[in-house]
Amino acid sequence: MEEGDPGSAFYIIKEGVASLFKGSVEQRKMYRGESFGEMSLYYNTMRKMSVKAEDEVKCLVLGRETLAKILGENFHGTMFKNFIRSSFMKNRSLSRLPKHQQEKIMENMKITYYKPNDPVFKKGSIIHSLIVIFEGRLKKFKSPITLASAGETWGDEFLDKNREIRIDDDIIADTDMVATEITFEDTVRVLGGTINEALQAMNQGRIFKEVPVFSKKDMEALTLKDFTYITQLTKIHYGSMHLLERRNEPCQGRYVCKIIEKRILKDNSLEAFLVNEMQVLPLLNFPFVCQYYRTFEEPNCYVNLFEFVNGMELYDVIREIGLLSSKDCQFYVGSMILMLEYLQQK
Repeated sequence: MEEGDPGSAFYIIKEGVASLFKGSVEQRKMYRGESFGEMSLYYNTMRKMSVKAEDEVKCLVLGRETLAKILGENFHGTMFKNFIRSSFMKNRSLSRLPKHQQEKIMENMKITYYKPNDPVFKKGSIIHSLIVIFEGRLKKFKSPITLASAGETWGDEFLDKNREIRIDDDIIADTDMVATEITFEDTVRVLGGTINEALQAMNQGRIFKEVPVFSKKDMEALTLKDFTYITQLTKIHYGSMHLLERRNEPCQGRYVCKIIEKRILKDNSLEAFLVNEMQVLPLLNFPFVCQYYRTFEEPNCYVNLFEFVNGMELYDVIREIGLLSSKDCQFYVGSMILMLEYLQQK
C-alpha cells in the first residue's frame, strides 16, 4: 500500500511483519493482529502513509462494498465505535468497564485532528482528557518516547488521581494525528464517578447505585406493605413475576410485580441489562406496552411494579388455539411494528 493511493480497503495482518512509512521515514512496525487502512476508508481519502512488508505478509482484506454489506450503509459509525472499543480492550482499566459504560464514554467522544508538532496539552496545563489515537503518535516535545500510538488510549491514569496533574513539557502530535477525546468532567458525568470508582462499585456489587428508582407521582408514597400478595404468575431467568392488589383499595385494580434478584444479576453479568431497562421504562407510555409504575428497592432485590393485563402470551395463545388467522396475524404484527417504532423514537 503506497502513500497517495485511494483508500478503498481495510487490512488486518494475519501473518508476518510490516512497516509503516511517512515519506521515507519509518513510523513503526506492525505485527499479526494489527490493522491498517481504516482511516482512509473511513474518511474516503487518499492514503497518508505507506505500508511495506518486512517478510512474507498475509493480510485479510475488506473492501468498502464488503464492509457496507456486513455492517450496513452506516459502516463508518460502526467502524468508529469498533475502533474505540478495540482500543478500550487494550487498556487495563477501560477493558474492565461494563459494555454499557464503555458505550456511554464512546457516545460523548469527539474527533480532533492534529498536524505534526501541534500541542495536545501545553506545558504547565492540566491534563483534562482521555484520548484514543486513531492515527499517528503522541509524545512529549523533548522526549523521543511515544506516549501512545494508533489504537491506544492515553490519559485515563490521570483521571483517578486525587489532585490535578500539570505537565512539565508540551505533549504533542509526533505526526499527522487523528484522535477522539472526552474530557474528564464528561467521563465522571457519564460514569457517575471516576473509572476506578465505577470499577469498585461493580466489584463490590454496588453497580445498582446506577439504577434510578423511578415512580409515578400518584404512587410515590406507597410501599410494598400497601399491597396484598395474591399469587405467583411465573418464574423468569433472574427472578419471578407475582400478582398483587392494593391493600384496602381493591377498586384500584391489580398489579404485576417483577422481582429481580441482585445475586442472580451479578452472577450472570446482567447488570447492564437492568440499567438499560430502568432507564427506558419510565419513558414509555404506549397502548401496546405494559405500563410501568415504579420500582421498590429491597436489600436483596428490586421490585418493578407494572399494570396487570389479564390474558395470555402470544406463544401460549398459539399453543392453545393453533395457527392464527390472517387478520389476527396482521393485528399482532401491526401492533409489534407500532410498538417497535415507538421504542425506536425513544
